[in-house]
Amino acid sequence: MQQLGRARTTVGRIAVTVLTGAFLVTPWSCGRPADQANAVSDTQSYPSINSRWRSPSIYVCWESSANAYPVDKIWVQTRVKREYESKTNVQFLGWGQCIPGEQGVHVAVSDNPGDNPHTNALGRYLNGMSHGMELNFTFNNWSQSCKSDRRKCLESIAVHEFGHAIGLAHEQNRPDTPTTCNQPRQGANGDREIGSWDLNSVMNYCNPVYNNNGVLSPGDVAGVAVLYGEKR
Repeated sequence: MQQLGRARTTVGRIAVTVLTGAFLVTPWSCGRPADQANAVSDTQSYPSINSRWRSPSIYVCWESSANAYPVDKIWVQTRVKREYESKTNVQFLGWGQCIPGEQGVHVAVSDNPGDNPHTNALGRYLNGMSHGMELNFTFNNWSQSCKSDRRKCLESIAVHEFGHAIGLAHEQNRPDTPTTCNQPRQGANGDREIGSWDLNSVMNYCNPVYNNNGVLSPGDVAGVAVLYGEKR
């Protein structure tokens, strides 16, 4: 069976202007401690504190490219809300049709050749950005092996991409990534290392389980707690 493709983030190639000046998002670095026992700590993550939203209630809308996929949109919305809202303080609100320029995470759907699912920034730097996140619902061109279980693929990818949307960087970008993890750094780095490197993170491309089957690891939950507080 064709190997599953990896979603990408393009944050590392853009600069976003904020009130304090130009914020340049840089490529992520890889890392993991050699001591495997340390890699099972429940406090592992790589969040970007600078990118956290002012409120854990984050608005989401669908671009018009998603209009043809009403069932797929429900799959994504249900899984993302269930996974994050049952374990963290984050809430994803809205989920209607995007209005150009309105606040929140704008989600588009694309299956153009070479165009992997991705986000174009971390956290609040996605606010109001057209096509800030792109998902794939058909897998005709990218990761065709997902066609045999579309729902499982698109749900697990969505949980990963919404991790970026709230401010989580790729785990393999951490400076302490071990040499046994050979996945390249992608997108923007976090600015705080929480605990040790987390093999089981939904944000880790070296995880032997693809996107951890869309299940947040204890380390992922700890990282979100650093950004938005402990689950109440």
